[in-house]
Amino acid sequence: GTNTIYLFKIALVNEELVIKALLHEYTHATQEEKKVKAARAKGYENNPYEKAAEKAEQGWKRYI
Repeated sequence: GTNTIYLFKIALVNEELVIKALLHEYTHATQEEKKVKAARAKGYENNPYEKAAEKAEQGWKRYI
């Protein structure tokens, strides 16, 4: 890995979305890569690693 998080400017139209994107992708960056690949087989809705990343987004207001 390059320790880089890529964000797409076109989708990030306000501060909330930028913070949520950073929290989401940082959470993925801290997850164990081998287990992430296996979790994808469960589908997006049932993937515990996606659920963890979505939960991380909920605290976005702490970063304003």
